[in-house]
Amino acid sequence: MNTAIEVNGKTISIESVWTNEKKSSWGAHENQHHTILVTHEDTTVSFDYWASQAKPSIECEQDLHDAFNCFLLDAMSGDNTHNGFCDELGYEMYNDEGEIDTDTLDVYNSCVKMNNKFNSLNIGDIYDCSNDFSEKYDV
Repeated sequence: MNTAIEVNGKTISIESVWTNEKKSSWGAHENQHHTILVTHEDTTVSFDYWASQAKPSIECEQDLHDAFNCFLLDAMSGDNTHNGFCDELGYEMYNDEGEIDTDTLDVYNSCVKMNNKFNSLNIGDIYDCSNDFSEKYDV
């Protein structure tokens, strides 16, 4: 399944490849796994996406829009500092021993990677992109 959207005056292609091969770390099954490809001009980035258990396949443009919106939300979270990330999303920065919580740090670092992927697409400010996308595509 693929579609094209326009945000920030740029055309972006979104494609889903249903892999059926990767479990998530939180228990989603292989049949829910998709690789999402986002392309602008000559740059393509990819990310893992798990659809719901009730509807594991991506079947329509709205499903792709939902996956892209998850990408944007993660990327925006990665635009924050680790401390700001924890404060904004309610994560504990430190564990019971007073050390940096490594699970939280892993989640934060994943979001930073999404932010770097977004920036590599060169489609403008992430917040402008998210606002434009939300207004145009009802997510």
